[in-house]
Amino acid sequence: MVAAETSAAQTQAATLTAAHQTPTYSGQIGHYDMGKGFSDFLFDHDGQVVYLDVFFPDEPEESPYAVSYGDDWFSLWTDCEGQTAPGAPSAAYCLGVFINVEPAGQPGVIWGYNQGAHYLKGYWLVTAHPGMHQGQLSLTLSGAPAQ
Repeated sequence: MVAAETSAAQTQAATLTAAHQTPTYSGQIGHYDMGKGFSDFLFDHDGQVVYLDVFFPDEPEESPYAVSYGDDWFSLWTDCEGQTAPGAPSAAYCLGVFINVEPAGQPGVIWGYNQGAHYLKGYWLVTAHPGMHQGQLSLTLSGAPAQ
């Protein structure tokens, strides 16, 4: 699916669930064009519990310049204007958001890897941190009880 089609399909992703009015975001966030919408959603809901059902593929050709990750964090690069060659994103060329993931053992909260993609699912408390460091804003997603 091309980015434009995926973006159009994600128009419905940032909605409110009818039963609980919990802000919800779902879909792929792997390409930096998609990461920008996800990043904006999280910062728009700072201090709130949101429901996420998102993933990003592990393959660079599936998500060029988009994601760096570790065991308890990932970075979404949302603007890589100067980087033209494939490879790891760099703060020298890119702007983005660093996301610290703290599942905290909450039932139904998933931060994991399965069959070539990383998944983030469940209810999460969003906490934004002030300022930018090396081209990145930062926030923490903490596992939250089901709403």
